[in-house]
Amino acid sequence: MKITAKVDYACRALIELGLHWPSKSPLQVQTIGERQGIPTNFLTHVLISLKQSGCVESTRGKSGGYFLTKSPAEITLKDIISNFGSSTGLFSYNQAGSSKRPMDGIWQEINRELFKKLETITLLSICERAQSQSKTLNYDI
Repeated sequence: MKITAKVDYACRALIELGLHWPSKSPLQVQTIGERQGIPTNFLTHVLISLKQSGCVESTRGKSGGYFLTKSPAEITLKDIISNFGSSTGLFSYNQAGSSKRPMDGIWQEINRELFKKLETITLLSICERAQSQSKTLNYDI
C-alpha cells in the first residue's frame, strides 16, 4: 500500500482545519503549513484541490485563508483519499493483462475491505485523537 505525499498533506491540512472547527475564521496557509510541517508551496496546491472537492472554502485578503465547509464528522478518510488517491483502491497491484490471475480477486477484496474501514474513520475522530495525544504529558528520565 502506498499513501502519496499529497494524500498525507491533505489529511494533515484537514486535521489543522478540523481542530479549528467550528470557527469560520480562516486559517492562513502559512499557519497551517507551520503547524503541520507542510511546505507552503505544496500546501497551496493541496488546499486548492480540497476547495474543488468542496471540503474547504477560502477567503481573500490580509486576514484571508481556509476553513472547513463541512463538519469534521461529515468528512471521512475515504473522501480524502478518493479525492487525491485512487478511487479503485489503495492496495496497488498490476491490473495489466487480459487474463484473470488468481490474486486479482484477493487484491480487489482487500481494497473493498480497506475502503469500508476508511468510511468509518472521520476527520472528527482523527482530530479527537490528535487532541488527546497533544494533551498527553511525556516524562523522560
